[in-house]
Amino acid sequence: MDAIIYFYKKENLQKPEINMMYRGDYLLVKVGLEADKDKWFGFRIPDGEGRGYGGSPEDGKEDIGVKGNREKRGFFRRFFSGENKSRQSRPQPTQYEMALQYLDTELRSFSASLQNAVYDLDGGMNPYSVYEDSLEFLTLEGGMLATLWQQNWGCREFTSYTLPRWTLPLVRELPGPDFMLLGVEAAIPEILEYCAPGMRSLTWVITDSEDSEEMQDYIEYFYEEYGLAIGTQVCEKQIVFKTAARPVCVLDFAGEKLTLEGALPAGSNWVDFSSDEKKELHLHRISPDTHYISLKKYWRECRRKQADIRLFLT
Repeated sequence: MDAIIYFYKKENLQKPEINMMYRGDYLLVKVGLEADKDKWFGFRIPDGEGRGYGGSPEDGKEDIGVKGNREKRGFFRRFFSGENKSRQSRPQPTQYEMALQYLDTELRSFSASLQNAVYDLDGGMNPYSVYEDSLEFLTLEGGMLATLWQQNWGCREFTSYTLPRWTLPLVRELPGPDFMLLGVEAAIPEILEYCAPGMRSLTWVITDSEDSEEMQDYIEYFYEEYGLAIGTQVCEKQIVFKTAARPVCVLDFAGEKLTLEGALPAGSNWVDFSSDEKKELHLHRISPDTHYISLKKYWRECRRKQADIRLFLT
């Protein structure tokens, strides 16, 4: 069984919040984190010089004369007691080093606790990580928190958004009957053949580089098998989607090769098989009456049932 571990950002948490939910043949584990590039659950992360650790750089300053006299008295005591030599041989850690050690311990403990919680349910699970956009910095290079996260978490990222296993559930409730298909992907034949009984029309929009003999052969096969002629539109380098005349169900495999122009008629549905949150926001701005569907949105909106598991990691 697969385990999808979906990380999302949540404010005012003292520790990670975990909700585990069985969804058919896989386990969905929703993990709430209070984290930014420079903060982990209220702990501010310093830069390499210690700035930002436990307060502002101005905190802790005192009068230089008082400080100097204290340092002199302390030096004489250490000199005559022999303490000074031993301290010189054991340099004290910097604020940055202490923060590094603290975060490393916290993330190692978090990672072990979460993986053990999943393992206790089923030791044979295949775990995959999914991040909402606000936490994607954890997967990028640069920054203490991102570096330590990658060293301690180590769970591979989910990339199978366009496999039939994950795409078919997204189209089961589509009303039809007019469809538009954007882009080319290996899962398309299964998607179209599943939707075919409810189709009245289908337009396939591609770029000129995606046009192929194999695609034309499939269009001919689809007509012979289902009696529906697929209309085609070919764009140059970018698929440009303009407003439709009536409500339409859009099957979007275009990924980033898409420019959206104009609002869709009310009652339209847009299935984004790439689960691009930026595309979701853009679509809601230009076409707020369109129902947006994606795997990430489904995971984000899943709620725990009474029989599911909720826990806080200690």
